[in-house]
This record gives sequence, C-alpha cells and structure tokens, in this order.
Amino acid sequence: MTEKLRFACEAIDVTIHDHVIIGEDPETSFRGQGLL
Repeated sequence: MTEKLRFACEAIDVTIHDHVIIGEDPETSFRGQGLL
C-alpha cells in the first residue's frame, strides 16, 4: 500500500517522508527500515 501511495504522490509532485506504524509493539518507521 505504501508503494502505491508513493507512486501516486510522485505523479502530483508530493513527497512522502515516512510511513510510521504504531501498535502494541514499538513503532516501525518505513524510512528507518530502509523501505522508503
């Protein structure tokens, strides 16, 4: 889903800086994981 959103945003010149998932476990940053 993040990849689709990133692709769509590129088409309208919008930059996604990160995608953070927060749950019971510690949060996960896609940028911190090298996924974005």
